[in-house]
Amino acid sequence: MLAGLSGVFLAPWQAYALAEAGPGVMTLSIEGKEEYDSNILSNNAEVADTILRITPRLEYVVDRGLIHLNANAGFTQNEFLDYGNQSDQDFMAGFNLSGL
Repeated sequence: MLAGLSGVFLAPWQAYALAEAGPGVMTLSIEGKEEYDSNILSNNAEVADTILRITPRLEYVVDRGLIHLNANAGFTQNEFLDYGNQSDQDFMAGFNLSGL
């Protein structure tokens, strides 16, 4: 049944932890997914695999009257169960300062 589908999410989950840090709040979130992809190479070969994706992310938020700061960093680890040579990481970071 899943053979013709690409990108079907099978088991998403999330976890969070909060901590005060200086004038702001730090949040650690972890999201995990198991995904089936019937064509991981996006070509006519139609090579299928199951992919585990784990995304830890750290976010720091300060909201002090006129000033709002949001900084975050994290990455996604993509683990291909059958074709491990396709496994990779996607790094991300962001910063936003507003209200001045």
